[in-house]
Amino acid sequence: AGSEAPGPSQGTSVQEQAEDAAAAIAALGAPGAVAFGEGFGALVVLDLLLRRPGLLRAAVLADPPLYAFAPDATRALAEEHGRLQERVSAGGPRAGVEQWLGGRAGDDALGRALDSSAAFFADYAGLASLPVTRAQLRAVDCPVVVLTGPVSGVGELEAADALAELLPGARRASDGDRIAALRSLL
Repeated sequence: AGSEAPGPSQGTSVQEQAEDAAAAIAALGAPGAVAFGEGFGALVVLDLLLRRPGLLRAAVLADPPLYAFAPDATRALAEEHGRLQERVSAGGPRAGVEQWLGGRAGDDALGRALDSSAAFFADYAGLASLPVTRAQLRAVDCPVVVLTGPVSGVGELEAADALAELLPGARRASDGDRIAALRSLL
């Protein structure tokens, strides 16, 4: 709702994307919606839960990269960031996307990411842009499924476990079944 895709040297933030999502939900006349977010999108949905109580009635957070509560994931992410920088320096943005997503995404998803590497790096830059406390997470007042699957990275698994422990009444699912997770909230 009014924001543009970031330029090559710009990023985006979770809050910026959450404001756009909130505006879209309002424009559709759909308060009380059930939201699904994966990866960066999981942080966007989480921000809606934190800053817009009552806007959503439930949410699925798939592979949430909330690394602030996952110390081992933070170390692994720092190492991955170094490898990513090396690949971008050696082969350009597409090589960086391949480094990051290789083995974690199917061919179709990888192809889309390769074709829109600027958007990929905008999301990557936004991963650390959600300031959140344990107290804020404990105050979330709606059903949430925290979902991972067979191709989830170690960092996402650790972050999902930590998040599920902090969100009151959250259900942790590790089968990757998005449809079942959504159905359980309807």
